[in-house]
Amino acid sequence: HYKTSNYTLASPFSLSGVVAGLDYWNQTDLIIGGFFNYLRGWSDTSNNKLRATCNNYTLSLYVQKIFERFFIESEISSTYSDIRKARLSNNIKINEAKPKGYGLSFQTRAAKILKYKKFIFLPNLALRYFYNYIDSYTEKFDRASRFHISSSTNNILEALVSTNCSYRYLVNSAEFIPQFEITYIRDLLKEKIFFTSTRMMLSEKRDHTIQTNPKNCVKLKGALDYRFKNCSLLNLSYIASFSTHQRITNEVHLGFRLDF
Repeated sequence: HYKTSNYTLASPFSLSGVVAGLDYWNQTDLIIGGFFNYLRGWSDTSNNKLRATCNNYTLSLYVQKIFERFFIESEISSTYSDIRKARLSNNIKINEAKPKGYGLSFQTRAAKILKYKKFIFLPNLALRYFYNYIDSYTEKFDRASRFHISSSTNNILEALVSTNCSYRYLVNSAEFIPQFEITYIRDLLKEKIFFTSTRMMLSEKRDHTIQTNPKNCVKLKGALDYRFKNCSLLNLSYIASFSTHQRITNEVHLGFRLDF
């Protein structure tokens, strides 16, 4: 998958990576699984004073319970982030640092299953929580402009309301499933990140507050599934997100699933 974002209150960033997972379905009403997600991110500030890259490693476990007219699911994830930061002057690196980041997240969702001929509608509600921590660090090179950055934490609690509509086309032993989904996301805590930067030689301290998560977001998703003989599934999807503070995000996902 690939993701890019333009955000006026922070650095524009891009992400790309892969997901691999395995789940067990008892053929009736229970699905249990897990997946590993690797993401590489990179960003540059608009004034070319800071450049960052990040390798994110996420391990997730999930469970889904299916009833006759609805289903519920829960997911828990743990993330480790290996970050590289470079501070620039006239596009020349003057210092660098390698902080570490850690994260935990939990999500639960309930969806109603509505069917009309070959259409399936899934209106659903979800609640998800993120805890993010970045360790304190000191820049590598011992210069007059060397900085120490304090650790920072961030708590995010989001409410999601969405609906998904899909339609099934049968062609011989294959099935095409176009989908459309719209989601509204609300940040309930609106918590800002706080940290302190200290210029080492002068002992100058400055406090910083950043609002990294948008307060409101609308996601539009279009997808196409191709299922062959009920044993394999190819998925292609595109997501556009529109958030407060003129944040626009674009995502493309390509996936393959094999049932055995």
